[in-house]
Amino acid sequence: MSFTVAPLTVAVMGSADNHLSGTVSGVNNAMTRIANVFANAIFGALAVIFFSDTLQSDLKNILIPSQIKQAFTAQAVNLGDAKIPAGVNGNIKLIIQNLTTRVLSLHTKKLCCYHHCSHFLVH
Repeated sequence: MSFTVAPLTVAVMGSADNHLSGTVSGVNNAMTRIANVFANAIFGALAVIFFSDTLQSDLKNILIPSQIKQAFTAQAVNLGDAKIPAGVNGNIKLIIQNLTTRVLSLHTKKLCCYHHCSHFLVH
């Protein structure tokens, strides 16, 4: 797409009359901004989906009470700000903290790669 955006912009700008060039440029810039907003929304949704899915999958393999698993899974939409349920201490708290850090780190790297690839395609 990066190979088509510049020629497409040139073609659109070139096809407009001189007295409309400012309007055409403004519309072109507005469309770019709107596309960036949608991309950020999509990446945010992907972050929550990836984090939640991996967290739920990894929590199945850990021997902790199901009430704690359910309470913490409900916090997954908060990503790195997910709160460990009240009253959880000691080894279980450490396990959940390590799991959260690992899952968040894994998906942050993945989303950064997707983000950079999308910028290459769009610009």
